[in-house]
Order: sequence, then C-alpha cells, then structure tokens
Amino acid sequence: LLPRLQALFQKLGYMESSSSDLFDQFLKTGMGAKPLIAGYESQLLEFAVQEPETWEQIKGDIVMVYPTPTVWSSHVFIALDEAGALGIDALLDEEVQRLAWENHGFRTGVYDAPTDTAQFGVAGVAEEVTQVAPMPGAPVMEAIIAALS
Repeated sequence: LLPRLQALFQKLGYMESSSSDLFDQFLKTGMGAKPLIAGYESQLLEFAVQEPETWEQIKGDIVMVYPTPTVWSSHVFIALDEAGALGIDALLDEEVQRLAWENHGFRTGVYDAPTDTAQFGVAGVAEEVTQVAPMPGAPVMEAIIAALS
C-alpha cells in the first residue's frame, strides 16, 4: 500500500502544510485553482458562521461530501496539573460544547448533544456521522509519514 500512496502523493505535487492553509488558499484562489479539496467539516461550518456575507456569495459553488467510511480526528487532552484539570472541566461543560458546535462546527462526540445542522445554512451537512473507521495507530501513521517525507 505504501508504494501506491507514495505514487499518489508524487502526482499531487506541492501540498499545503495544513488543512487550514489549504482551506484558506481555496477561499483566496477559488474553484479554478482548487476545484476539489479535502478538509474538516468544522472549517466550512465555522466559515459560514463567521463570514456570512462571503458564504452567501460562494455557497452555490461548494458541495459537502463525506467519504464512506470517514474518520474522526480526535485530540486527546491530558491534565498535567490543576490548571489542566480546569481545562478538562471547561471542555466537558455543556455550554462550552454548545458554543463549540454553534460557532465553530465542532461535534462534541456526546451522543445526545443537540446538533442542528440547519443553523449553518450549509447544504449537505450530515445530521449524524455514522460510518466511521478508526484512525491508524501511531506506528502506522509514523510509517506513512516517513514514507511520504
């Protein structure tokens, strides 16, 4: 699989260093330069909330697609001291989770947390993300990164 992956990446040429950089370039250069990008659902939802006038102008050109299966991008938070424990408490707070969803499009992973997708005005946003495959473990990811570096 790694040789096929390497060949694919070689054909792609220069790639942005982060999904945020890629999304910003897509917004700046438009569909002519970047007709297809892969990014995070939250990037588009946050943009629609924070830049409503611009979103109105470009929304007809954007189609949201979810690969099947897709993956969750999880970020572990470990408290190393009392301040870190307070950070965990804040992230578990229902109001903080509501704001994370409504203002930034972050799904909290809490099963019964409300996720009204209509509020964003973004066509094609999945009500639920149900077909999820686990991310590869650290050794596999390290091998992929090493092969593509």
